[in-house]
Formats: sequence, structure tokens, C-alpha cells
Amino acid sequence: MIDKTDLEIQKYVQEELQKQKEQIAERMIWRNINVPYFGSAYYENVVYYVGLSRETIDKIADKCRRKRNYQDGYKEGALLVDVRYVWHTLKKQEQNASLEHMTEGRVDQSGLKAWRKNPDKYAVLELVSQGVETKDIIKTLKFTEDELDALYPTDEELDAYHPIFREEGPSEKEMEEAYQKMLMREWKS
Repeated sequence: MIDKTDLEIQKYVQEELQKQKEQIAERMIWRNINVPYFGSAYYENVVYYVGLSRETIDKIADKCRRKRNYQDGYKEGALLVDVRYVWHTLKKQEQNASLEHMTEGRVDQSGLKAWRKNPDKYAVLELVSQGVETKDIIKTLKFTEDELDALYPTDEELDAYHPIFREEGPSEKEMEEAYQKMLMREWKS
């Protein structure tokens, strides 16, 4: 039988309930992290439904925003690396079975036909269609501004193009680990 007056059990139950409330709040905030202009009023609703303080909700929201920034940076970084690899391989005509093997699952293989004909044009088209900034395209592909301008796709080309690289983001575990590392760096400084 459980001793209902045992302070250790009561403390444990309260700590576990607190963790569950924080997890629920994080899921609620994460679900709406991309909604523009959600904020104060929404946070007040989370406070009301979950029963946590506004200060705790603000900390959880900050955590979600930081994890989202990490996720976005990770996706763009992975895209830049993958596009550069395929572009470089095709440009140097090092086309062999390893290209298909190395990109399997991340690249629509049928789209590589056009890339083989003009790797410069399609690398730029892929990156522009996925919203990569001009300065990052120049840096990744080592083009001059004039070279990039000559390859920059028209609106019609962008509308007709279907990106061949799949978005690859970090897992929830990786995002949480990155967030914890960031907290440790801030704490040490």
C-alpha cells in the first residue's frame, strides 16, 4: 500500500506532473510556431489550459523558437552540401554509380537527367527554388555575381521547376541536444 503522507512520493508525483505540463505546452507552441503573429494572446491560452506560469510558457516558447531556427539552418545547410556535391560531381564528369548511391533517398533520381546536361543552371535553379539567399549560392558554388546573374532563373523557369532534393531536417532528439548545448554555452559565458 502507498503511504499517502510520504513527502518523497508527493514530490515525485508533482515533478512528473510538471514535466508533463511542460511537454504539453511545448507541443501546443510547436504546433503553431509557423503561424505569423501568434504570441501574447496565444500564450495566455496555453497558461490557462496547461496551468503553468507565463514566465514558464515564455521560456518554453523561446526554446521552440531556438529549435526552429536550428532546424531551418540545418535543412538549408544540408541542402547546400548536397547540391554542391551533385553539382561538383556532374561538373567534373565523375559520373558513376556512386552518385546515385550517395544521393539515394535524398534526390529524385529522374531529375538528375537535366542536371547532367547543365549542372550550373540546375544547381542555381534548385537553390533559388528552395529559397536560398543569393550570397549563399555564390559562396556555395563559388560563382561571381555576374556568373550567377547569367544563370539566375526566370519566373517561368521557377514555376515549371520541381525541386529534386528532399528536405532533410534534424530529428527531435538532435534538436533537443543542440538546444541543450546552446544553453550550456550561454551558461558558461
